[in-house]
Amino acid sequence: MTLARNWKKWLMLLLIATMLMPLVGPTRSARAAEKTAAQLMPETTVFYAEIAHPDRVLATLLDHPLSKKIQASPEYRQGLKAPQLAPLYGVVDAMELKMDMKWRPMLQKLTDGGLYVGVDIASKGGVLLAKSSDPELPGRFADALADVARQTAAEHGNDNAVERRDYKGIVAYKINKGVHAAVGPWLVISNQGDLARAVADAYLGGQAPSLDDETEFRAARSGRRDGAAGWAYLKMRTLREMGVGREAFANRLNNPGVEFLLGGVLSVLRRADFVTLDLLADDTSLRAAINLPRSEGDIPKARAFYFGPEGEGGAPKPLRPEGTLLNLTMYRDLAAMWNAAPDLFDEDTAAKLAKADTDLSNFFGGRPFGAEILPAIGPRSQLLVVQMPADPDAKGPAPQIKIPAAAFVLQSPNPEKITPFMKVAFQTLIAFANIDGASKGRPTLMLTNEKREAGDLVSAEYLVMPGDKPMANAEVYYNFSPALAISGDTIIIASTKRLAESLMTLAKAQAGQTVKSNTLLEINGAATHQALAANREQLIAQNMIKEGHTREQAEAAINGLLQLVELIKAADVHLTRTDKTLSLELGVQIKPVSE
Repeated sequence: MTLARNWKKWLMLLLIATMLMPLVGPTRSARAAEKTAAQLMPETTVFYAEIAHPDRVLATLLDHPLSKKIQASPEYRQGLKAPQLAPLYGVVDAMELKMDMKWRPMLQKLTDGGLYVGVDIASKGGVLLAKSSDPELPGRFADALADVARQTAAEHGNDNAVERRDYKGIVAYKINKGVHAAVGPWLVISNQGDLARAVADAYLGGQAPSLDDETEFRAARSGRRDGAAGWAYLKMRTLREMGVGREAFANRLNNPGVEFLLGGVLSVLRRADFVTLDLLADDTSLRAAINLPRSEGDIPKARAFYFGPEGEGGAPKPLRPEGTLLNLTMYRDLAAMWNAAPDLFDEDTAAKLAKADTDLSNFFGGRPFGAEILPAIGPRSQLLVVQMPADPDAKGPAPQIKIPAAAFVLQSPNPEKITPFMKVAFQTLIAFANIDGASKGRPTLMLTNEKREAGDLVSAEYLVMPGDKPMANAEVYYNFSPALAISGDTIIIASTKRLAESLMTLAKAQAGQTVKSNTLLEINGAATHQALAANREQLIAQNMIKEGHTREQAEAAINGLLQLVELIKAADVHLTRTDKTLSLELGVQIKPVSE
C-alpha cells in the first residue's frame, strides 16, 4: 500500500536515476570493451604495432596477381613441401576441424577488430592482441588451440604440456613459456605471464598507467596518416638509455661509406624520442613511411654536408633517358665531409683518407683533391643505370653478355675551373686501362675529343681495324666505351658514349632544377625486365651450373623470375627533411591486372 501511495515519488526517483546514469559513467565491462590495444598495454611498452584491417592485408597478400604468380612458381610449391612445415600443416588441419571453420575465414573473423603487437621492456616479453567482433570466438579459439597443443604433446609422450589457469575469472593456458587467453573480445598471446596478466588487469579496470597515457605516444599517434593499413611506434629514447645501437648513434662512425649515405639520418635518430612507421597499401601499390621527429641542433656542424648549411639541400631533378633502370639522385657535400674527416672519423680512418687525398691528386695533375677538386664538383650528384635501346647503326662487336650502361652525373659550381682537370683524370684512366689491356690481350681504347652543341665530349672506344668482321658473342668489355661529357655546369662520366650523348641533351634542358627530397632512388620495372631478358640464356646457363638443374628446370625458374619482374611497375625511395620531421619513404608500384 505504501508503495502504491508513493508511486509518483518512486517514478520521479527512477527518472532522476536514468538521467544521472550517463554522468556516473559506464560499467566496468563497458569500459573494458571500449579500451584500445594501447590502453591495454603497459606504459613500459617500447614497441607497438597495429594493423586495423588484417583481412584486407591478407587479401592483398594472397589474392593479388603478383602473389598468384609466386604461388604458382615451382620454387614456391617445392618450398611448401619442406618437411619442417609438416607439423604446422597438422596444427592448421586440427584447428579447422575443432573450430569447424577454414583457416582464412577463421583468421579474418578473429582479427576483424584489428591485430596488435607490443614489446614490453619491464617484463622482457611480447604480446599479440587480436580483437574479434564475435565475442565468443576468442574463447573458442583459445580452447581449441590448447586442445590441439595437448593432443600434439601427448602424441610425443608429454601429457602435461598444457596448464589451465584461472585469473580473476579469465581462463588462461600455459604452454611452455607461452600464455594465451580470451579476455573479452580479445585473444591475448604472450611469452611472459606477467605481461599477459598486465593486459588482463587493464581490461578488468586496473589503474596502472598504460602506453596510451604517455604524451609521446599520443603525439606520435596524432601524426598517423589517413588510410594507413598499418602503423608502428618505437621508443628510441628508451633504447638509447639501454645502450642499444651505441656504435650506430655515435658521432664518429669510422666508416666513410655509411657516413656518406646515412650520417645525417643517424644524427636525427640519435636525438629523436621515437620513430613511427606508416604502411599504406592498395591493389597497385605498397608504401612505407618511416618518420623521425626533429629538434633544433640535431645535425652537428661536422655533418652539415648531409643536408646543407641551412638544412635545405635538395637533390638534382632526376635525368631519365629512355631505358632508365635505376636512378639515384642526392645532395651530399662530399668536399665538406672530406675536409671534416678529423671530426667525423678516428685517427686511423682520417689518416687513410689523407693518403687517398694524395693518391687521387695525382690523377688531377697534382691539384689537391680535397681542397681544390672536390669543392669545384659541388654537392649534387646522380647515379644512373640504363638499359640502352638497340643501336641500329652499331657496327662493332656485339658482346655475349649485355651489361646496362651506367653514368655518374655531377653539378659543378665552377665548371670552367674543374673541366681541364677532369679531362686530365679521364685521359690518365684510359692510359692505365690500355696498359692493363695490353697485358691481357684486349684491344686498344682510342680517345676522341668532340665539340657538340650541348658541350664537350671526350670518349674512348675499342679499336676496330678496317676489314674486321663484326663479331657476335664478343667479350664482355665490348659493352664499354667510356666517356666524359661537360654540358654547362654538368659533368657526366658514363660507361658508354651513347649514354653520355643522351644525358648531355637532357642535362642542358633541365639545368639547375632540383627536387624537395634530399635523396631519391627510382627503379623502373620494365627496364629491369628488359635487362634480364636480354641475358636470358646466360641466366639459364648459370642456373643449371649453380643449382644443378636440367635445362627445362632452369628455363622454368628463369621464366618465372621474368614474369614476376614484369609485374613490378616501379619502386622508389625518398628521404625528405622538413622543420619538424625527417621522413624516409619506400614504395613499390605493381601493374594493374588490366596491364
